[in-house]
Amino acid sequence: MTAQAPVVLRSAQASLTVAPEAGGRASSLVVAGLELLAHHDDTATGWGWFPMAPWPGRLADNTVSWQGRSHPMPPTHDTWAIHGRVYDAPWQVCELTADTVELSIEIGTSESDPWPWPCQVRAGWHLTDNGLETELSVVSHRDTFPAELGWHPWLRRVLDKGGPAELDLPSTSMLPRGPDYLPTGEHATPGPGPYDDTFDLPGGTVGVRWPGALDLSCRTDCRYVVIFDEQPDALCVEPQTGPPDWINRDPGVVSPGHPRVARATWTWSWPDLKAPQPLRP
Repeated sequence: MTAQAPVVLRSAQASLTVAPEAGGRASSLVVAGLELLAHHDDTATGWGWFPMAPWPGRLADNTVSWQGRSHPMPPTHDTWAIHGRVYDAPWQVCELTADTVELSIEIGTSESDPWPWPCQVRAGWHLTDNGLETELSVVSHRDTFPAELGWHPWLRRVLDKGGPAELDLPSTSMLPRGPDYLPTGEHATPGPGPYDDTFDLPGGTVGVRWPGALDLSCRTDCRYVVIFDEQPDALCVEPQTGPPDWINRDPGVVSPGHPRVARATWTWSWPDLKAPQPLRP
């Protein structure tokens, strides 16, 4: 199979670089000359903006259980089977224009793949004049099975101008994690950070603000967002259809003709500043 080279999408104010060979992730998002994405470390989970499927976050006992059967998943980061099966695998480009790329990857289709249900994961990145539209889906080839989805963007704490990042999280409810780093299933009023926690997102909005630089807001059909802001150089704002391990607790279901789909639109603005001139006509 031919290696897929990185592709660059462009709009009036931004450019997005997507690396199919590196888990279908965005490796760079530059808005008005400012790089938004962080490279926290060199592990596959530590940089850029990657899709998570067919589950986000950690799994209890590194296992997916469905209809009375347990399916062990191999650890992919430290001791955890984390963030699904696609973030460190090569994807294929299905469609490419100046501002859009569609990618896909097959999982569960070989005897060596521990994912037991043959399916295709699809990811779409569409750059607009003032934002980025993203879509993920899991499409079954044959079976009915559980699946959850999400995105994992590493965002820089400090851009090349302006103040440090501030979180805009309107949620009034969080799912605290236990000592195993998984949600306990209880709900609580959010306390002060730092966080490595799941929050309800009933209004479907969350955002990050860099005072004096720009605002980045997200509107999504995902019901949850995971916030990870324990690092000094970066923070993660992760829209997800379900919290970590939800694939074993209360999952969405995929069946032939009925994919599991998630969408999120990210919009940037300059409320404190005059909008910069377009980067290109």
